[in-house]
Amino acid sequence: VVGDFVVLVGKLSITLTCGGAAYLYLTSGNAANNGVALPVCFVCFVAFFTATMFLGVLSATADALLQACIVDEELQQLLANSGERELQGEGRDKDLRHLLVEQAEQWAAGEAVQAYDSLTEDDCSL
Repeated sequence: VVGDFVVLVGKLSITLTCGGAAYLYLTSGNAANNGVALPVCFVCFVAFFTATMFLGVLSATADALLQACIVDEELQQLLANSGERELQGEGRDKDLRHLLVEQAEQWAAGEAVQAYDSLTEDDCSL
């Protein structure tokens, strides 16, 4: 919800800034004044479309980074909970693979599936 609000504010600020710059340019003495409304509306439309594409990619990137941080935090907790085992040398890779397989089995069992079920198509689209 907060991310959607930030994206909306970003779209509006980019659109209004570009529209204002176009208006100032068209009303200055440097440009021929054949009408201001249509060119400013066109600039605002293009700016909003561009902002939508850019901020959509930015939002998807932020979501991916957040999910990666959550998975890393869970993996660190798994490693901390397995304190009896020493995770060094050649056995470390095997232990890490074992922990990752355990985590994947837990997710497949439904513990993390609930979070993915709550996502809407808007959250996953670009």
